[in-house]
Amino acid sequence: MAPALVTLRAMSGRLKRWLIVLAALLVVGIAFVWSLPEIVKWQALKQIPAITGRAAAIEDIDINLFTGRVAIKKFRLAEPDPAQAFVEFERLDVRVVPWSGVFGNVRVSELRLTAPTVNLVRLTPTEFNFSDILRKLATAKEGQPAPPPPDPKAKSRWTVALDHFALIRANITVTDRAVKPTGDWKVRDLTIEAGNLTTRPSGPVGTLAVRAALNDSPVEFSARDIDLTPTSFAGKFSIQNFGLIQVVPYLPPMPAVLDSGVAGVDIAVKLELGKGPSGLAVGLVTGDLALTSLALSQPGKTTPFLTVPRIAVGLKEVNLVSREVAIASVDIEGVDLKAVRDKQERIDLLELTRKPEDAAAAKLAAPPAKATAPAAAKPAPAKPEAPPAKAEPEFKVTVEKVTLKAAATFTDESVSTPPTVLKVSNLAVQLDDVTWPNVRPINLTVGLNPPGGGKIGAKGAVKIEPLDLTLTLNTRDAPLEPYRSYFPFPAIFGGRFSSDSQNRVRITNGKLTALSRGNSWATDLTVKTADGQATPLRMERLEINGIDFGWPTHARVAKVRLKAPVAELDRGPDGINVQKLFTPNPVGSPPAAPPKAPAAAPAAPSSGAPAKSPGPLETMELHFKEIALEDGYVRFLDRTTTPPFSEDISKLAVTVRDLSNKKSQRANLSMQALIGGDSALDVRGELSAIGAPTYVDMVADLKKLALPTANPYVEGATGWVIRRGELTTKLEYRIEEDKLDAKNDILVGNLRVSPAKEADEVKKRIGLPLGLIVALIKDGDGNIHVKVPISGTLSDKKFDFGDAIWTAVRNVIVNVLKAPFRAIGGLFTSGDDKIEEIKVDPLVFAAGSSVLGPELERQAVRVADFMRRSPYVSLTLSSVTSPADVETLKERALAARLQKFQQEQGIPDQATALRRYYQVIVKDAQLPMSIEDQLLLLRRREPEPTGPLAELRQRRLDVARERLTKVEGIPEARVQAEAAGGGAATTATPAPAGAPSAAAAGAASPSAGGRVEFGITGESD
Repeated sequence: MAPALVTLRAMSGRLKRWLIVLAALLVVGIAFVWSLPEIVKWQALKQIPAITGRAAAIEDIDINLFTGRVAIKKFRLAEPDPAQAFVEFERLDVRVVPWSGVFGNVRVSELRLTAPTVNLVRLTPTEFNFSDILRKLATAKEGQPAPPPPDPKAKSRWTVALDHFALIRANITVTDRAVKPTGDWKVRDLTIEAGNLTTRPSGPVGTLAVRAALNDSPVEFSARDIDLTPTSFAGKFSIQNFGLIQVVPYLPPMPAVLDSGVAGVDIAVKLELGKGPSGLAVGLVTGDLALTSLALSQPGKTTPFLTVPRIAVGLKEVNLVSREVAIASVDIEGVDLKAVRDKQERIDLLELTRKPEDAAAAKLAAPPAKATAPAAAKPAPAKPEAPPAKAEPEFKVTVEKVTLKAAATFTDESVSTPPTVLKVSNLAVQLDDVTWPNVRPINLTVGLNPPGGGKIGAKGAVKIEPLDLTLTLNTRDAPLEPYRSYFPFPAIFGGRFSSDSQNRVRITNGKLTALSRGNSWATDLTVKTADGQATPLRMERLEINGIDFGWPTHARVAKVRLKAPVAELDRGPDGINVQKLFTPNPVGSPPAAPPKAPAAAPAAPSSGAPAKSPGPLETMELHFKEIALEDGYVRFLDRTTTPPFSEDISKLAVTVRDLSNKKSQRANLSMQALIGGDSALDVRGELSAIGAPTYVDMVADLKKLALPTANPYVEGATGWVIRRGELTTKLEYRIEEDKLDAKNDILVGNLRVSPAKEADEVKKRIGLPLGLIVALIKDGDGNIHVKVPISGTLSDKKFDFGDAIWTAVRNVIVNVLKAPFRAIGGLFTSGDDKIEEIKVDPLVFAAGSSVLGPELERQAVRVADFMRRSPYVSLTLSSVTSPADVETLKERALAARLQKFQQEQGIPDQATALRRYYQVIVKDAQLPMSIEDQLLLLRRREPEPTGPLAELRQRRLDVARERLTKVEGIPEARVQAEAAGGGAATTATPAPAGAPSAAAAGAASPSAGGRVEFGITGESD
């Protein structure tokens, strides 16, 4: 019993001691746990400034070892200036699952950072406001070797799992002082939510959601199926309304200034790290990119030269592993491009592409690279070259569709004042199936409205490498007027151009070949004077059919057709109007020539001098199968003669066949026309090829040309005038190089001449007066038939064609003059086929009017043309009034009287005034019921206006005579007006039998006004 008690007492003593130890440990543990947050806070506030060199502040730290929760409140890390904060946050909460690290998997159930604020500043391109911290962290402690770099292939036995991470209301401010102007970036309200992130293989997949505002641009990123072993995820990223102006300070120097632009990105990404290219096993990107309100301007200018409202790119798939990019669409909308060429002929957009002169000068001033090494330096020992890195394959890009909608304006200040403005509108370009590198043809469609209107369309395919372009081109009604300033002469071209063509351009082994086949045509072609008031040249239609152009081998045209060309030639003291239109514009006085150096002795010809390379005319085949001019008209008026000369050529038809540059092939020419309305001209023959020695072999037949129309020239050249005569001739001309051989077979019928002045050039040149010559050479029928040969050397300076003609005429005592004249627009009466008289259609005026309307002016021009062609014919003018004139004048007189009566009586309306007028003035008549009947009765009672009728007739005579004399230049002595007289009209010369003219039909109409009739008298009348 005693030993047992002793043993029991001993055990009780040891238990007490253990209990005391445990109690002491418990007290120490409780004290440690209670003081641990303060210890950690004390150490943190001690170590952080030591490590960073910055002041730090922590309001409180909570640590619960039992729940694994740690909370840090009100943390602040200062800038080098303690008054400024570098990093601060309201609260950091971390909760670790207790004892989770026992099994090698550290599990963080929650990591939450609330309201952090970070202020970053870039001071220079490589210096930041935290660079001092990085340098301090990178500096090894004295006496300690640098730690070895981690092995990227080494596997850790630890895994980490993060159940939930939250970043709440973060704000990051970045100030970039390394650029000008200073860049300010703010990330506001950054919120990040993440969960189920683990480095354990085969663990759950995580999620991530990020939301923030970058300056004023909302940014979102979300990811799902996040696996960190291996790293892979599928996510979506978007940023909207990102102003591109913010990145201007970071762009390299550019010739253009970015004025505005807003970008937007909305993409989906799927990535998985692996052993593929760029360390990826999977890399896919899809989505949309957008750029809006883009504007570019030139330095120093405020108006943009390029504006693009919208650019949209649809990414079908970007495969970062196979390096293939598939783009569904690229849409560029509303592009507006502006270019200006100034008075120095500099185009502003081209100026943007030029390199700065100082850069070019720096290149020239740079010493050669080989001069930098010292001559005596020993070569360094050769190092074994590392094997070249395997080049990654290029990206392959496929774009399903590219569309462009644009307009362009070109302002040219160098060619005109005000500047010429050319605007291309409704430009639409579409490219289908674009690949790069280009492996198949790109389908191309283009449409636009050229300057001034019309449409141009193109459709085809283009292969880039090697270049192979196939294009169908269509142009419709493109006007010529907008390009008037680019012609170096005063003429203004008008009309509209159209074409259809099939084209192909290729470059094979550096050699360009081109092929074009199609048709072109232009309508309503005009050539106007500089003021736009007159149109001396015009054409209804120009066609170029069967175009076959192949560079550099041939240019062929099946047919060139000129339909209804009209030329109105007017010669004045200062030249011919058309010639002046095509005289180059003056460009200022040429600069003074520098003094010439003494002429050096001519060098001896070198046998090795390079020969002139042949041009396209020698190397290409040129061939025009047919050139046809149809229904042409030429009117020539010469105001330098007295009286003025006028003549017209109508129904002009010219055909040239087989015109080419093949020297052995000659072209065939044929021409037909009517001169003066009834004289037929027929020309046919051969011409030399283009570029070949001159060869002309022509035969011309002219029949019954009225000679009196040439009197303005004949009188000046001979001193005689032709009263009557007609010319029929056959001309055979042959020119070979510079040798002329001509035969003129001339027949003049019914020639009648008379002296016009004392000086007789014919007698001076031939020895006999022209009248005597005509009398001598007439045959029994009154005709003159002679043959006049002409020959000479055209290159001989002493050869004069006029002298040659006079010599030939003197040798055969023949003078060719024109036959009896026939007036244009007139009718001739003849008993023996001779001109007896001319009937001219009257000028029919509107009732009560003496104004020449457009049709009357044309008739006056025709009458004047007749007068100029028949210089010894005079006209008598007589005025005839019509019943319509009487009624019109009565109505005017009655209206004036009623208006005066109404004003005197103070009556406001016409009906009351008429009733009052009948009561006061027309008392003997019963008032009709309607106003129309009341007016009709008053007109019938109106007396015939004898005086106004006489004045009307006189005005019409004056208007007609003034038009012919003062406007058309007809001498007053040749236009005699009969007295207007009383009511009787002058009797006009009766018209010949046949259908009445339009003017006569108008005069016979009961509603037509009066007319001015023309009577024809000869010089002896």
